[in-house]
Amino acid sequence: MDQSGLRWLDPAIEQVLPTIRQVFKQYAPTGFVVEFTAGKEWFQHGLFSLHHSGNALDIRTRTLPDGGVGSISACIATVLQEALNARWGRGNYTVLRNDQGPHKPHIHVQYNKGAFWSQPGDFVGKA
Repeated sequence: MDQSGLRWLDPAIEQVLPTIRQVFKQYAPTGFVVEFTAGKEWFQHGLFSLHHSGNALDIRTRTLPDGGVGSISACIATVLQEALNARWGRGNYTVLRNDQGPHKPHIHVQYNKGAFWSQPGDFVGKA
């Protein structure tokens, strides 16, 4: 994604870009370039996706040494969630790793606009 596409992000997501970049700088291998693959867009996202409103973005992880499915990307996702909780308050942002399965490795970050948004697995096994 051309990084200019990030100009459509909601200010609530835009404000966390420095935190995202800092976590990747600290935990990704030297020289890794953070690449945002989705910002405000309609294609390739579900009807109720927060991408449509610019309240979510995706970060490519397949170029990490673990291919986006191993311990490096898991660590980055965990640390990123903790950093966003510490800076902006628990529950305001959600970080999901490979929420569409390991065949689409990425980290998804969303701003929770005051309502609970379902996450993958919320309805598994529920009647």
